[in-house]
Amino acid sequence: AHPPLTMVDCSDSGCRLHGPALGANPVMPGVLIAFREDAASPWTLAVVRRVKKRLAGKRVEIGVEYLGQDPRRVIVVIPDSDTSPARPPDTEQPRFAALFLPESTQHPVLPIKTLIMPALGLAPRDRLSLRSRAAVYTIQLKEPLEEQADFVWSPFDVLDRWVKDQPAAVAATA
Repeated sequence: AHPPLTMVDCSDSGCRLHGPALGANPVMPGVLIAFREDAASPWTLAVVRRVKKRLAGKRVEIGVEYLGQDPRRVIVVIPDSDTSPARPPDTEQPRFAALFLPESTQHPVLPIKTLIMPALGLAPRDRLSLRSRAAVYTIQLKEPLEEQADFVWSPFDVLDRWVKDQPAAVAATA
């Protein structure tokens, strides 16, 4: 855990944070961070764009760009394709956790649904199964908005939706 940071100023696209530097856990450009103003505020997800050491390295100034607010954890399953090798019976499809960022008309403005995913070599037009608490979606990835060594930020289209605890025939007609 990082010691508390103080928001010095903010704009529509990002903010500047000040706080003590940690030698064991340095903050670097391109890293995702999540923060909130207080315990009742929603989480804001941002990417570090600039880091400046102050006071002989004892303090740090971080410039971040907002990605979205109120991220939600989802499970993404990579379905088998015609070109994937056959898996042994009774083995699960590959899956990973991702962060879903809903559309937003407020600060920061995000007019599309996006996912923050680990960098796994997925490509635009790949189809995935996204599982939330209430539903399962078939999605198709679009061109990434950002690619870093550890994560990819990508918009997507919803191709199909199935509500959990609803028979598949009813979900298909909904």
